[in-house]
Amino acid sequence: MKQKRVLITLLLFCALLVTVNSVNAKVEASMTVSETYTLGEQISIPYTISSDSAASIQYAIVANCPQMQIPLFETHEVDILANKPYKEIYEFGEVDASVEIQSCTATLVIVEPEEVVVTKPFSIDVAPTVYFSLKFCTDVQCEEKTKTFLINNPTYIDYDAELDSIDVSVTITQPDGETFTTTLPIKSTFSQVGTYSVQANIKSDTYQSRTIETMFSVVNERFDPGQVKHRFAKKPVIQQPYGYGSEEGTSSGSIFDELFNSLRGITGQIVRFFDV
Repeated sequence: MKQKRVLITLLLFCALLVTVNSVNAKVEASMTVSETYTLGEQISIPYTISSDSAASIQYAIVANCPQMQIPLFETHEVDILANKPYKEIYEFGEVDASVEIQSCTATLVIVEPEEVVVTKPFSIDVAPTVYFSLKFCTDVQCEEKTKTFLINNPTYIDYDAELDSIDVSVTITQPDGETFTTTLPIKSTFSQVGTYSVQANIKSDTYQSRTIETMFSVVNERFDPGQVKHRFAKKPVIQQPYGYGSEEGTSSGSIFDELFNSLRGITGQIVRFFDV
């Protein structure tokens, strides 16, 4: 009995020792964050959690960028061994053309067995998007803008932009499929009737590159609503009930025709009654 009590006491002491070690475990955490992420880069943040004794770790990691969607905040739990670091990578997202210049913060929080907070700043540096618009005109001053041109008549293609220091080239695909590339602005005449496709490529040292696609048409003559002849216009046709105002009437009757004929028959009988 005495030996049994000693064994139980020893087991309780071991359990208490494990608990104390877990509570007193020294937990450390670190992250590797780039100072700046640019267009096309994936925001990947490697992190490491370690302890000088075995422990059950509860933690959370998140990146906060004001102009980007933040992933759902989740807590994680992992059991680690003494002096064997746990390593993982947090994937936040890719910097695409829709992302603006901004300052962000990555935060790693250890909740259990002790509170540890690691915070590191980083930034997203992308070139802004330049305002750019194509314009199609019939004159060099572009007083008349249109996307429909007469065959073999002068056609002016130019652009509006908020910067002067940009390189603009266009690829024009003709109705027969042939293409040619030139720079803007241009003056040209087009000899093929049909639809032309235009792809404009905009490049700048300080702004993001852009591609704009649009179309214009070349016709033999311009449409003038005032010259449209109304030769297909029809006079209004009033259909009368069968047998009324016409000897032949309509080819097919309706319930209204029958009703009218019945009323007419009743009216005739009443008139003959008073004539008697």
